[in-house]
Amino acid sequence: MPDLYLEQYLRELTSESSRHQLFASQCSLITIKTVYIAGQGRKVRTGGHDVNTFRSLITKRRSCRNYSDESLSPEMLTDLIHAAVWVPNGSNNQPWRFVVITDRSLMKQYSDAAKSDWLARLSETPHMQQYEKAIRDPKYNIFYNAPALVIIYGNTESYWRVYDCSMVAYNLHLLAEESGLGACWIGFAHNVFATREAKAAFGIPENYELVAPVILGHPASSHPAEGTPRKPFSISFYTGIK
Repeated sequence: MPDLYLEQYLRELTSESSRHQLFASQCSLITIKTVYIAGQGRKVRTGGHDVNTFRSLITKRRSCRNYSDESLSPEMLTDLIHAAVWVPNGSNNQPWRFVVITDRSLMKQYSDAAKSDWLARLSETPHMQQYEKAIRDPKYNIFYNAPALVIIYGNTESYWRVYDCSMVAYNLHLLAEESGLGACWIGFAHNVFATREAKAAFGIPENYELVAPVILGHPASSHPAEGTPRKPFSISFYTGIK
């Protein structure tokens, strides 16, 4: 934690306003169990700059599943992607390639293909069974009629490709939030865009694999003021104290 000594940090966390519970073991392990969403009411300064604006951006971000008819220009999409790739990446391999689809009718075809494939394999994909009703609905579009889809592929010759490209995908979400747009990672589309046929149709080399399909667009309505609270989790500090 920049500019905060551990002792001071722990003291703040145990204060009445911190909304945290602190547990110390008899050895050198100190575990902090969070019980509330991060970023509520705490200020942290890094290098003299207030980071509350960025903290607010992170905690306000929502996955958008309702889009207006307004389109996104190729220039805007290109600008977002160029900004999103500024992430740490293994050995500086920068292993990403992008496919951008702005044809809603084509996305609808891929949506129908994805739903048909999931339905045909429901017995072997238990994680999809809870969504059976939705994917059987002919009106349900897995891309939510968004005007743009950015598909991120990673070079399999780079060991850290999944992590690197996932950070790019998350950056797209944050950049969308900052720009007044919406974004959502579409897990239901992984089956159709991971195929050899899809990659060949997009001109993606064989040594690339799908990492993330992300839709982008203007939200049809504002998202709720508060999101789903984070579930409790633990943070373990090894202090070296015995």
